[in-house]
Amino acid sequence: METRIIAVRHGETEWNKNRLLQGHKDSPLTGLGVKQAEAAGKGLSHFRIDSFYTSDLGRAVQTAEIISSIIGIGFSTDKRLRERSLGLFEGFSRDDVKSRYPEDAGLYESRKNDYRIPGGESIDDLSARTVSCAEEKAASNTGKTVLFVTHGGVLECFLSKTLRIPMTKDRNYSLYNASINSFTITANFRWKLDYWGDIHHLRALNVDSTNFESSY
Repeated sequence: METRIIAVRHGETEWNKNRLLQGHKDSPLTGLGVKQAEAAGKGLSHFRIDSFYTSDLGRAVQTAEIISSIIGIGFSTDKRLRERSLGLFEGFSRDDVKSRYPEDAGLYESRKNDYRIPGGESIDDLSARTVSCAEEKAASNTGKTVLFVTHGGVLECFLSKTLRIPMTKDRNYSLYNASINSFTITANFRWKLDYWGDIHHLRALNVDSTNFESSY
C-alpha cells in the first residue's frame, strides 16, 4: 500500500517580500500571501484529504487556517515540519549576514551538509527530521492522502530524497509560495514524485506567484 503526501508551501510573508531570512522566526502573510493561501485551498478542494498536518510556525499555521476553512478539514501541528533553524542569521538579509558574519556566511553559502549555523541547524539536521516525519505519517496513514503545509527548505528535502539530488547542490528549480507538490511513499519507504510546483490554482484566480529562495 502507498501513501500520498501533498505538500504545500506557505503563502508569501512580509519577510519573504523584504528578502529576510526567516528560519524559526516569523512574519505574517502579506495580502498576496493570503490570496495565495485562499487559492491553494480552492485548488485542494478537488482532492480527497484524509489527514492534515502543518508546521507550527505562524506563517504555516496562518496558511493552514485559510486552507482548512475552505476544504473543511481540521489540522494538527507538528514542529518537525518547521523550516530549517537559521540561528543568528534569522531576521537579516543575506547581505547583512555576509557583512556581520563573513566566515559563517561563506560556510552557509557553500551548502555544506554538516555545517550547523550557530544557534541553528545543518542541512543534515533539517533533512533527518523532516523526512522521518513524512515517513512516520505515511506509515500511520497507509493507503490514504495526507496534506502538509510547510516550508521551502522542507520541500527541498522531500525532492532531494525522492530524486536523490544532493542537498549540497545549488537549487536549479523554482520553489513557489502556495505551490502544491505531491509525493507517494510506499510501504518500504520508497519515495516517488507525482508532480512538483503546481500553481495552476493561482493562475486560475489571477493570483500572482512568488518564487523565493528557501532558507538556505
